Amino acid sequence: MIWRLFIILMHTNLVDACNRLKIEEDGVKRWQKIFSEIPSYQINDDGALKEWMHPDFRDNYHHRHQSHIYPLSPGFEINKETDARLFEACRVAVEKRRIIGKLQQTVIISHGGNPCTVHYAGKSVTLNIQKGKSVTMDGELIETLNLKL
Repeated sequence: MIWRLFIILMHTNLVDACNRLKIEEDGVKRWQKIFSEIPSYQINDDGALKEWMHPDFRDNYHHRHQSHIYPLSPGFEINKETDARLFEACRVAVEKRRIIGKLQQTVIISHGGNPCTVHYAGKSVTLNIQKGKSVTMDGELIETLNLKL
């Protein structure tokens, strides 16, 4: 999706400059036609802005970047006033990354051998870990806490 924003920025700035300078009239018409054929942003089944437009690629909320949100911030293309639906889809995408992606992996170490209570997203789970041992959790913490995301 990031390529779409670059095209929009380039198109907007290029067309604006050419119109102000009164040059490249044929080029502006050609670029505007190309621009009109760029696919719109898409929203996935979760209500989040899709990271990938190709149907074979599913969104990965554990992915560390949020470049598909660039049109919202620091970009200017999506905002609450001009497109509330896409704005909400961006909010959902960020929230899912915040909740799901944050605990992609965690290591819990018991120094004293006492039960360890993990608090996350308003839920808690107590783990019994032997003294000096550790537990590595990949995504199973979300299942253990029974989070509905």
